[in-house]
Amino acid sequence: MKRLLGLVAVTLLAACGGGAHNPLPSTPASTAAKERVTIKIDVPKNGNAATRTPQYVSQATTQMVVNVQTGCPGNCVSVSGYPTTAALTPTSGGCTSTLANTFCQLSLSLAPGNYTVTLTAQDASNTVLSAAHSIPFTVLAGTNNVLSLTLGGIPTSVVLVPNAASALSGNNASGYTLSNCESPQNVSVLATDADGNYILGPGAPSVSLTSSSGNVLITDAGSAAPNAFSLNCLAVNGVPTPLTATVIPAAASGATTLTANVSLTPFHSIAGTVSEFSVPTGAANPTGIAAGPDGALWFTENGGNKIGRITTTGTLTEFSTGITANAGLQGITAGPDGALWFAESNISRIGRITTTGTVTEFSTITTNAAPESIITGPDGALWFIESSSASKIGRITTTGTVTEFSTGITANALSFGITAGPDGTLWFTEPGVNKIGRITTTGTVTEFSTGITANAAPTGITAGPDGALWFTENSANKIGRITTTGTVTEFSTITANALPLGITAGPDGALWFTESSSANKIGRITTTGTVTEFSTGITANAAPFGITAGPDGALWFTEFGTGKIGQVQ
Repeated sequence: MKRLLGLVAVTLLAACGGGAHNPLPSTPASTAAKERVTIKIDVPKNGNAATRTPQYVSQATTQMVVNVQTGCPGNCVSVSGYPTTAALTPTSGGCTSTLANTFCQLSLSLAPGNYTVTLTAQDASNTVLSAAHSIPFTVLAGTNNVLSLTLGGIPTSVVLVPNAASALSGNNASGYTLSNCESPQNVSVLATDADGNYILGPGAPSVSLTSSSGNVLITDAGSAAPNAFSLNCLAVNGVPTPLTATVIPAAASGATTLTANVSLTPFHSIAGTVSEFSVPTGAANPTGIAAGPDGALWFTENGGNKIGRITTTGTLTEFSTGITANAGLQGITAGPDGALWFAESNISRIGRITTTGTVTEFSTITTNAAPESIITGPDGALWFIESSSASKIGRITTTGTVTEFSTGITANALSFGITAGPDGTLWFTEPGVNKIGRITTTGTVTEFSTGITANAAPTGITAGPDGALWFTENSANKIGRITTTGTVTEFSTITANALPLGITAGPDGALWFTESSSANKIGRITTTGTVTEFSTGITANAAPFGITAGPDGALWFTEFGTGKIGQVQ
């Protein structure tokens, strides 16, 4: 945070370095009819905050262009010998250096009268670091003439700087994420000069921070801390919120107003505390789970042949009327029509249930298609996996019209998971052939295998917050990431033989997955690959299966082995 200072009294000059300094360039002429004018410049070093109060100079400053004129305003004429450039380094004439500061003095010899001095600070590359202020002053006869002034730095950019204790991560260019949206976060808006130095102090630009979204409440700290703001989340939805930081320079600086657009994506923080809720039906074997349009979680009971509903406070309801016996219920998703849609693997049907429990079933075209996972596609239809050797992807409209696609899908793919991608297509796993598939809404299929460990058995898949797809490798005990262009990266789980299965994007900006083996854990992986696992509170042999983000900012998962629904918050 840098600022340029011209100061003050002859007595102060004598105190610097133990005596008078050799003057920087001064007006040539006999001093008989002239008076002395003194400017003192304090150049701080090492970011010493104590020496930067109340005014200070950019540490990159090495010189100052000085011009002295008469006849201003109107007919300005430079005094003989001006403009000139004065060096402002520790070894410059007229300068001394201490551990914290370099002190320089500028001495002018001028006849009594009215003048204007213009001072502009520069770095070693002649980049302007302060505004070329023109300051009128009067030289009086028979007195020590002292010129006190502050030169404002020229802002070239504006940045958002999180408080060191804040939970914000990221940068101004790519945006910030906030994983602890439950508590206020403190940030500063700062102007920087051409060398990236912050501009603060008297004469510094005024700043503001606003947002066009209602997701974040911004509070100005007031005049006591003019650059400080507090951010409070009003909605935590993982949606980027635009923030606009503005710098308004002092009118005399000659600089223009600057703005910067910074995105802030608010997420919940999740501590990893697990709660469990028992499904009323014994041997329910819950599998798929999804957040419903009614603010509850909906799940399939593979053993109980029912659709279950659980509120975020743990109240459970089950529905069975209209579901064919031994349907083999698997995946479930919220449809675009306000209902829940689910896969019936044993009878090759797709089911639909309203939030009041009315069930309708639709048959697939292929016999023994064994639909497994289902998701709402970008085209407003439901897309599902046919996990049998038929190796097809199915599509069903909300009115029940079914289409199937197989061209381009490797035989015996034994597809398992499917998700909507950030590129407007559907992405699916093929554990039978160790590939990740991509299908457009018109049915064009592309498959990717490069970078996937042999016999990894990709299973669950979801779209991540980073624009990539993330998938579980059930046999390789890894979490995979694939870009929309097909580049694969793999990350190992902590637990050996974890058998990761379901995966979802969490409300905290990470990916969460189930470990279906006897390890009995829920895993979390950041988009940079850091893995954490949670097991405390999960019943032994739970065999966690499906997982989804709930409307309450928690993760909800099914326990196939114990007939329970788990919550991580």
